Amino acid sequence: MNVNNQILFNKLDGYIQHLPSIIENDNDQNRKRSKAFALFAVELINNLEMSEAARCIIDGRGDNGIDAIYIDDSQEIGSVSVHIFQTKLFQRDDESKTIGENTITKIHATIESILNGRLTENSSTQLKNKATEMQQAISKCGFGGYRIFIYFVYNGSSPNNNEIKRKEELFKEKFFEVHFLTTHDLIALIDPTTKNTGQTNVKVSNPIEGLNAGIKYLVTSLPVRELAKIYNECGKENILNKNIRNFLGNSKINNQIANTIRDKDERQYFWFLNNGVTIICDYFETRPEGTENKKSLDIKNPSVINGGQTTRIIAENVGYITDEDNATVLLRLYETQNGDLIDEITVGTNSQNSIKYRDTKANNKTQFKVKEYFKDKGYFLETKVREYSGNNKIDNYKIIKNDTLVQAYLSMYEKEPDKVKISKGRAFEENFDKIFYEANHNIAAKLYRSCEILYFVREKAKKEEQSDNNSYLEHAEFAILFLLGELNQNLLDTTIIIKKSTLELDYNNARTIITRVVKEQSEKLGAEYSHNNLFKNPKLKAYLTERNDNLSMKFN
Repeated sequence: MNVNNQILFNKLDGYIQHLPSIIENDNDQNRKRSKAFALFAVELINNLEMSEAARCIIDGRGDNGIDAIYIDDSQEIGSVSVHIFQTKLFQRDDESKTIGENTITKIHATIESILNGRLTENSSTQLKNKATEMQQAISKCGFGGYRIFIYFVYNGSSPNNNEIKRKEELFKEKFFEVHFLTTHDLIALIDPTTKNTGQTNVKVSNPIEGLNAGIKYLVTSLPVRELAKIYNECGKENILNKNIRNFLGNSKINNQIANTIRDKDERQYFWFLNNGVTIICDYFETRPEGTENKKSLDIKNPSVINGGQTTRIIAENVGYITDEDNATVLLRLYETQNGDLIDEITVGTNSQNSIKYRDTKANNKTQFKVKEYFKDKGYFLETKVREYSGNNKIDNYKIIKNDTLVQAYLSMYEKEPDKVKISKGRAFEENFDKIFYEANHNIAAKLYRSCEILYFVREKAKKEEQSDNNSYLEHAEFAILFLLGELNQNLLDTTIIIKKSTLELDYNNARTIITRVVKEQSEKLGAEYSHNNLFKNPKLKAYLTERNDNLSMKFN
């Protein structure tokens, strides 16, 4: 077995225990491992927590070729992205195997049937529920307000020309974005390398050098071939490890960059069409190179902190560039190892592809202390995208993302289960500074209590047999957190140790309340009802408390 498959199969056995119970208890080991592969892909590609990724998995019976669907409507209002996965796990090494044209055709047909509301009757309940949620999310967007990402993930070779042609024929609409990812691509995303130790030499013309605030800098127009050389000779992906975003593939902007490089008439204007690249390094030095305006530039340990997308795409398409081309890119080069300054430059210069507010708060000092508190308790707070990827000593299930933690805290302590469900990003942005500040006493303990209860709720949901009667559970975890805090005020007191038997009783009471509300609203709204809409409804707290006098008094 080749080394990539060895790494992959070793990982998958650890993922099986996190699959939905109906799949985990399947006696067919190969089938379980195949679904674990889908779980691994969803978690890694969409940067989800294990529990969140597990809720995206669709059981093999009646899945119409779709292994997972992740719907992200927690972005800005009127915007939604749907991520659809088709995975194939070949049990034996065969590097000639690909995803297959028939698979591409089948997935397209299934997606079309979902968009047109024509799923077959033999489709699984899970697929039907996801299809309904997908339709409702898309219907709220204006034209162009949604994107559908399709991922063909498999442990074989890169797609052949026929498969690429078939993909282009079927997924022509602008809202589609298709990715083929092999084991090699997945392993690259979890590369544990954290420090680039490469050095190289490139040729530059008319560089501007200087010293500003004690920082040595250089600005120049760098031939794109030389940028590709930096990328290839200094560890490829390793030189992107300080970049605020990770490269995933063919976004709209990335496609434009690639098309410009490939077009012999357009690439001469590349300097004008691109924002350029910012690189920090441990050391650089220039030396005369022939004519007066030519110089040789030595660079040690470069890291691309802005323009990572540009750098990789240029490197992948450098074969299109000829000796006669004059394609250049603006380079800003800084010599510094000051971590705080690097963070400021990174945030300040990233604009060509939008960054998330969460990224800008990665190094908040109070958050770091909370992170250490969690570590002592056996949990790992993720404050940077994929910061624990490739660390085999950490159970991925014990990783909780800071924006999810904020959702849990706001649901229990600030009584906002509907708001955090509407938009994870907005909830994080509006409340981060209100939570993570030095004088907020006992905040680490409160956040950890929120985490504990969230994990308890997720474990309970995982053990439930999936059916129409409890299909709301994947939408209800923050509503359950809210109710648990209301039903038992002791849960909010971090000095009190909560007995599991007490928590079980409170959970059952919360489930009873929510089941009743779901039934009432479903009967009232009929075809207009959806679990997703209910748990985002501003009236949710009133619905959940109106039958309990002790609770309803707070919200009248």
